[in-house]
Amino acid sequence: MRSRIMTTPRMPAVVHTTAPISTRALHACAAFGISVHPQSENMPAHAITPSPDLVRAVFRVPITLVRGPSGSGKSRRLAGLEQGFAEAGFRTRRVEPMADTETAVFDVFNSDHDKVCTTLAACGLAEPRLWSLPAGLLSAGQRARLEIAIAIHDAKENDVIIADEFCTALDRVSAMSLCATIRRVVDQRHLHLVAASAHEDLEPMLGPKLLIDGSTGEIQTLDGQSTLDTIRYEQGTMNDYNRLSHLHYLGGQPATRTLVLRAVRESKIIGDTLAGVLIVSMPTLNGAWRKMAWGDRYSNQDKRAAALRINRELRCISRVIVEPRSRGLGVASGLVRAYLQCPQTNATEAIAAMGSVCPFFARAGMTQYTIATPPANTRLLDAIAYLGTDPSELTQHSIEDSPLLHRELMHWARSTRMLRDPQTPPHTIALMAACRLLSRPRAYAWTNQGEHDEEPRTDQ
Repeated sequence: MRSRIMTTPRMPAVVHTTAPISTRALHACAAFGISVHPQSENMPAHAITPSPDLVRAVFRVPITLVRGPSGSGKSRRLAGLEQGFAEAGFRTRRVEPMADTETAVFDVFNSDHDKVCTTLAACGLAEPRLWSLPAGLLSAGQRARLEIAIAIHDAKENDVIIADEFCTALDRVSAMSLCATIRRVVDQRHLHLVAASAHEDLEPMLGPKLLIDGSTGEIQTLDGQSTLDTIRYEQGTMNDYNRLSHLHYLGGQPATRTLVLRAVRESKIIGDTLAGVLIVSMPTLNGAWRKMAWGDRYSNQDKRAAALRINRELRCISRVIVEPRSRGLGVASGLVRAYLQCPQTNATEAIAAMGSVCPFFARAGMTQYTIATPPANTRLLDAIAYLGTDPSELTQHSIEDSPLLHRELMHWARSTRMLRDPQTPPHTIALMAACRLLSRPRAYAWTNQGEHDEEPRTDQ
């Protein structure tokens, strides 16, 4: 008697794809039990549909991480969540890979000047030297920050930022600082982030409240705390400054310096690394902003007595530079706080052209003051407006062909003491004027109200 083994036919696996696929490829997949169903691009059938409860749970927390090895289904779960948010009426914005474009970094954004500056600074790109470069030439770390900047630029409160392959292409030192950056942006702008990554170390860096397993869909609730590298602040040297000076928007070294502080990042991955530097300098003798901060203390005496008091009581923070891989970790404000804990004098000031978009001096406890436009600048601006042009276009015009503009530029140069060399070409003066007219610096002041526990710092 013959025995018969009964088996249940195995159903072919079904794969939905938006890719155009040939008959040859369909046959190849079918030979291994794969049934391919082409879909239109506006039908994300590849997505793993989440439950409405999961969509609401993710929306209730600031950061969710979908984690799992490559091929585990993270992207499909992310796509499902994105679809679920849309169906629930929540706005989503994707962090898209940056194309190899020749468009200047600043021109990637079609928006108000101040808003673009603020967004770039918030994402760790407060480097004006980069803004005119083609976006396609940025490094991997700079591209990652620009991609986030584009996604959050027009985001409104409670929008959901979707980031697939988050920090995948970055070295882990840069990944940690980028995680810190996006955590701060999400918190400040009241957004939600849903990120997917195969990296096991991203959870402690990012500090999500929800962790979703890309393979199984299992959900874990976490405390939302992140673990970042420790930053150590200590006295440095001009060698530290020279290593980072090329990153500052002002060319050349400070005219004077009385102290160098450095920030050292104690990285578990690469060991100690220079994260930032701060320079303290002697103050300028003339500063209209001082009256707002200290009244007549530095102006109600004769010039010699005032100069002696300024040099005795006041120091200026003239440079603060943060290494790109450590941006987002609070290094800039940390350096300022470290200095103010034991300053060289009881009064400290700083002038920052980036103050309006990157207010780390204010975060460190210094008081901000808006600097009034000097009369010489106002007069030149009026002349430029009369001619129907813009300060940024000064260097594009033939100054000699406009007697009015030539005359006003020379007057501005003499009034501001920029015309120290009578042989300075008008084109050079126009360049200096454009930079001064378009700059909107902020002044910062801080006074030590108590007695020092230690002797004031001195440079070694």
